[in-house]
Amino acid sequence: MAIIEATPDMVATGDPNGHVLYYNRAGLRMLGFEPGLDLSTVRFFETHPQWAAKLVAETGIPHAIEHGTWSGETALLRRDGHEIPVSQVIIAHKAPDGSVEYLSTIARDITKRKEHEARLQREVAERRQAEGEVRALNEELENKVAERTAKLQSANHELESFSYSVSHDLRAPLRAIDGFSKILLEDHTSHLEAEGIRLCGVISDSARRMGRLIDDLLAFSRLGKTEINLTTVDMTALAAEVFAELTTPQERERIDFRLASLPEVKGDPALLRQVWANLLGNALKFSANKEEAIITVDATRQDEQNVYVVRDNGAGFDMRYANKLFGVFQRLHHEREFAGTGLGLAIVQRIVERHGGQVWAKSAMNRGATFFFTLG
Repeated sequence: MAIIEATPDMVATGDPNGHVLYYNRAGLRMLGFEPGLDLSTVRFFETHPQWAAKLVAETGIPHAIEHGTWSGETALLRRDGHEIPVSQVIIAHKAPDGSVEYLSTIARDITKRKEHEARLQREVAERRQAEGEVRALNEELENKVAERTAKLQSANHELESFSYSVSHDLRAPLRAIDGFSKILLEDHTSHLEAEGIRLCGVISDSARRMGRLIDDLLAFSRLGKTEINLTTVDMTALAAEVFAELTTPQERERIDFRLASLPEVKGDPALLRQVWANLLGNALKFSANKEEAIITVDATRQDEQNVYVVRDNGAGFDMRYANKLFGVFQRLHHEREFAGTGLGLAIVQRIVERHGGQVWAKSAMNRGATFFFTLG
């Protein structure tokens, strides 16, 4: 009996009619009863809230009478009306003839467990809500990205179509301008003064410059649609061929061209030829005023990638404007100093990026420039 009185759980007994016969000290405390209470005034079902009393009366006691015991989660009702969640066991004690002599019950306060479960449920609900909001946000972002990607693709397509149309439509009048200026110079020189002859030459040169610009613009617009034909490319041989095509024997006498052995690469030979042509062409152009031009082509290994390098000792550029270097129609030198269309490096960047690589440069004014590029 001392053990029962010392346990923190409620222990109670009652007759089959629901009259309470005994509460231990923990039971009296849990229910808010004073010690020495006349238990004859207490009905067993009155110590439960209505829903728990119904569960015990309709399920707990019948099950215990039939099977000996029943256990489940119910609640006790304190005298002040406060509900205490409990884990309850009901035991039916029977006489030899099978009749029920009395019932006993043990109830353990599970308030902390219930609070913990409620907190976990709130956290789970909040997490699910947050996950739902994240999913909704992700879907919204994906839809926006898809929408903007579609708009960008449409805009790029329109720009490429526009560039192609403009380039194509401008060729005919430019040919006419160049042709007529040549006719004036060849067949009507006697009717022109010196200034007229000079102006015809300016017209012809301007038409040819515009023609080169149109060619570069057309090449740039086609790069977005050109199919990449991958094959093994001998980069050493390709760089040597391009350099030979860009220079005359007389020019090569003043140029110290240093070509190292370069690693082969999987790429489109025609497009990579254009990369070398533009990079070597720039190196030749910007070192043209040097008494001895030095152009070096080699490769290094960086971050498990081959990095191809083109270095010259020419005019260089101010690194403050390096972000403009690969832009369309961007020039870091005046056309009077160095001719060009402002599209060469933009073409290089697009070709390199279509191969899964990157291109960048380092330089200083009047100290040459170094261009680097990788291929995926």
